[in-house]
Amino acid sequence: MSTKSRTAPNSNTQADLIRFRTSLICSVAIFACLLSPAARAQKITVNDGSTTYTTIANALAACPSPNTSCLLTIFPPGISISSTVALSSSNQNITIQCVGDGFFDYVNTGTRGPTTITWTGGASAMFTSNSVIGFTMRGCDINNTGSATEFFNITHGFYHLFDRVTVSEVTTPFATDAISCQAGTQANAFITIKDSLFLNSAPIEVNCDRVNKLKIENTELGPTAGGSSSTAAVQVGSTTQSYDFSFDSSSCDIPAGAAATATCLNLMRLEGGSIIGSYCEVSEAPGTAAGQLCVRMENAVTSAVHMVGNRFDGDGVANYGIETNGAPGAVIEANSFDDFQQTTGTPPTAAVDFLANANDTILRSNVASGAIPTVAGYNFTATTPSSIGGTALTAGQCASGTVTVSGAAPGMPVSVSTSDGSFLGGAFNVQASVTSSNTVTINVCAVVAGTPAAKNFIVNVN
Repeated sequence: MSTKSRTAPNSNTQADLIRFRTSLICSVAIFACLLSPAARAQKITVNDGSTTYTTIANALAACPSPNTSCLLTIFPPGISISSTVALSSSNQNITIQCVGDGFFDYVNTGTRGPTTITWTGGASAMFTSNSVIGFTMRGCDINNTGSATEFFNITHGFYHLFDRVTVSEVTTPFATDAISCQAGTQANAFITIKDSLFLNSAPIEVNCDRVNKLKIENTELGPTAGGSSSTAAVQVGSTTQSYDFSFDSSSCDIPAGAAATATCLNLMRLEGGSIIGSYCEVSEAPGTAAGQLCVRMENAVTSAVHMVGNRFDGDGVANYGIETNGAPGAVIEANSFDDFQQTTGTPPTAAVDFLANANDTILRSNVASGAIPTVAGYNFTATTPSSIGGTALTAGQCASGTVTVSGAAPGMPVSVSTSDGSFLGGAFNVQASVTSSNTVTINVCAVVAGTPAAKNFIVNVN
């Protein structure tokens, strides 16, 4: 039997093995260092380039030209800033993108996002944007450990997008608001907030004045529980008229400790708005602030607001879901109102409060834990509790019945029709009028002798 001789290991092979092991140990050590927070320095790249920067200002200065798209990528764990990042007309089409996703990380784990922009400075805004066309912030988590007045201030801005941005549970709440649009000499236009979280970070989370096309989509908002300082989750047109606001598939929560008059959506000066498929909860937890509201239309310069397919929750404490104050042209339809109550009395019933007679305000197909509304309103329908007619009438004789319409007063115009839309025939006239406070009387009168069919009737006080 033959055997193979064993040879000694080659010296070159041993050297290679030693070098490989040494390299592996060094690589592991370097990788461990990179993973440690102390070793992960602030890092920003421009347009995916190889050069890195430690400040946003230096990264912006490296952008190719004012009107060429420029992408700033911020890497974990993020950066700290103590001086305002001031964007101007020389900073157009800028995108600041944070690695990771601050919004979903916060919602799922309750911790700050992987890439956080943290303010450590004094009482000024973190970002300002003046005469900028085209700005996007995506995936960033925002925190304030200093004394910032606000996160982002826009003046004469166009096409600003905040996408998957978290401004929530900041260490120190912002003094005034999270995002503001200033009423400058020209309007702000096309401001969009989507897939984001603005919760408990400022007395007003979004405060936009003189704005055209402010859109909030798939976003959760709620002001700080700061007592009298908390005002609204969203405020539109505080000093100057604004146009076309939409709140779509979003959520608003007013915390229990917020001001007694805190409002989810405070529409002060607005022409044209839509609140669609969204959720509002006031006095969350629940609280004790009976005056909190989901939607407040401040006065007659707010008009043409359409609310459809929303859920409004009063938590058994709040008096009203919506307050119109004379705002004309509102349409409130196919909404669900739950757990609201009147100032006195139970069970919870009130859902819509017309503090002043609204012009052409329409309520239809809403559902609630009680009647809608229980306070004076216009264009409000009610159905007679029992049928009218069914007995023989002589010429000139009338059959009558009444229906309660809360807030109706003599002199208000009333329209009436059969509840099934049928025609009683030319032999009968149907009329309705407000005969006393909260009461509408329906008369079915015979032109010639005959028997009108017994019908329920729908009245509309407008």
